[in-house]
Amino acid sequence: MNAGPTFMFDRTLTERLEAVSLDRPYRPAAFDKSVLVDSVLNNMRRILNERRGSCETRADYGIPDLNDVLGQGGTTAELAQIVQEMIRAFEPRLSDPVVRFTPDPDNPLTINFRISAVLHFGDESERVTFDTIVSEDKRVRVRG
Repeated sequence: MNAGPTFMFDRTLTERLEAVSLDRPYRPAAFDKSVLVDSVLNNMRRILNERRGSCETRADYGIPDLNDVLGQGGTTAELAQIVQEMIRAFEPRLSDPVVRFTPDPDNPLTINFRISAVLHFGDESERVTFDTIVSEDKRVRVRG
């Protein structure tokens, strides 16, 4: 495996800048796929918990208010489409995202999605799956 280009993408730019600001300069070690997966999960959490319109430089960053999407006749399929668009636009280490609604009969007040996408690292890639739960407080939890 060619590890050279992988180091550029195992953490987001924000994560690398935060490490530098904490006097922990980013020094790539041997490639660890778990670091990459954790970074992707953290970025997905940021993207899906940010509300559209809150970023001055990217008006399309984040998801619309869930009350606007689901409260006015919107469907979970429309919300799944929005999540797919966010992944395509703001998580370049993933491609071919598929987002499916997975209802939980034991907890009908939550909205659950299963996200499947191709994770790229170096010259390799593999399909990964994340579970998301949108709770009553409108926070999105992402587990990998």
